[in-house]
Amino acid sequence: MAILKVKDTNYVAESDGHNNIRLENIMGILLHYSIEKNYNEEEHMVDIVYKKQIPTSLENIQEIIWPYPPKKIIDLNTWEEMAKNHVNVMQEQELPIVKRILRYIKEYLKPGVSIIDPACSHGLLLQHLEKAQNGLTLFGLDISPKMVLISKNAVKNNRSNVNLGSAFEITGNKFDYCIIRAIAHYVMTREEGKKAIEAGMKNLKKGGKLIIHSASPPVLQASDIEKMGILEKKVFIDDKDISAFYVLKKGKNQ
Repeated sequence: MAILKVKDTNYVAESDGHNNIRLENIMGILLHYSIEKNYNEEEHMVDIVYKKQIPTSLENIQEIIWPYPPKKIIDLNTWEEMAKNHVNVMQEQELPIVKRILRYIKEYLKPGVSIIDPACSHGLLLQHLEKAQNGLTLFGLDISPKMVLISKNAVKNNRSNVNLGSAFEITGNKFDYCIIRAIAHYVMTREEGKKAIEAGMKNLKKGGKLIIHSASPPVLQASDIEKMGILEKKVFIDDKDISAFYVLKKGKNQ
């Protein structure tokens, strides 16, 4: 279930657990919902009351909210196992995410622009950025030694650098852009999500931007994220899909 905000009206949509909603997924205007106290992934998440009425387009939707509680299920051992056995599946699932990010950022790319992906996993985003524009300075971090090795093999430019490290502890260079894709509900807790954003914002150049877009619903909503900088974007409309897509600009006093 996802809630789509349009001014003073909330719509409710079916969601398959991925961060994209189509017009045909919208069920109607939300009148009431409640979350079960003993929530787990095997139970129905919410009780929903709605009036069947569908918006004419996605253009007026201002925000997407997933109201059910986040549940972190991935640790380092799981991540290492995924690096060993499931990289192709992961890349296939994340390709739409990478394409949306590229569609947003492409007009800002030019030689010398520096970008960090602080949870780069298999390096698919770095690889596509490298192909999109020559002369970028790209950095990647991941907590998994296996993922770091895969990412190093994915990028070929001598201006690209991938190292073992944590999204919560970015140090060293200042960047024009920080792109966080690992803020999905099954990867991070809410507190970890805030910590990752704070670390990314701290290491941006003046006027730099942090992009937040994940394959599954993010653990943080716009109301959380806008407290950490200037929130310029909340959604991304891509053909017939709409996704939660946040762009946070570093303020003058940050």
